Amino acid sequence: MSLAPTLTNKSQLLQENPPSGGLDSAPSIQALREHLAALKLKLTAANTSTSTSALTPYVETDQEIPVRDKSTILVRIHRPTTGPAEGSPGLVVWHGGGFCLGGLDNEVALCRSWTALGGVAVNVSYRLAPEHPFPQAVQDAYDSLLWVGARTRFNISTLLAFCFQLLLCLCLININSNSMLTLYACRQALTSKSSASILNLATSSAG
Repeated sequence: MSLAPTLTNKSQLLQENPPSGGLDSAPSIQALREHLAALKLKLTAANTSTSTSALTPYVETDQEIPVRDKSTILVRIHRPTTGPAEGSPGLVVWHGGGFCLGGLDNEVALCRSWTALGGVAVNVSYRLAPEHPFPQAVQDAYDSLLWVGARTRFNISTLLAFCFQLLLCLCLININSNSMLTLYACRQALTSKSSASILNLATSSAG
């Protein structure tokens, strides 16, 4: 079987859609963050529905939440415009970026896909290095999990146990900051006595 047609198609695609500047082209970490954010926004726009419907299928709200050092971090709560009558499943999202890049715009497409299924996503903007060195990011991740856990209507301990086992496998094959944050937060939630009562609360849903 000849590969010529396939190679020709790929060459044409590259000519029509040339690669953007690489992440290593930025002169500083701030410029790198801005470059990455622009790429993410462009990707999100390309994947956003062009429907002319007047009704937006989701609602997105930015909110400051408290963390352990008496500071606050920003989260973006993604909700379906009309949620399921029986309640919405929840998703806590920590973006990737090596603990020094990324932000709320990283995972917009993921969160909107989740709301399309009737779920509520809490997208977390944890603090980044080098301005906020380790372990700031993991502490913010855990604190945001506790904040969400204290506002859910169900006991998430069993779910966390499953997630911990799953993410342990994922981290072994894909070492990324978001999977490491998730692994740490789940492990802390499962082993910390101080968080047990928070995670078992049956209070109103926060999304």
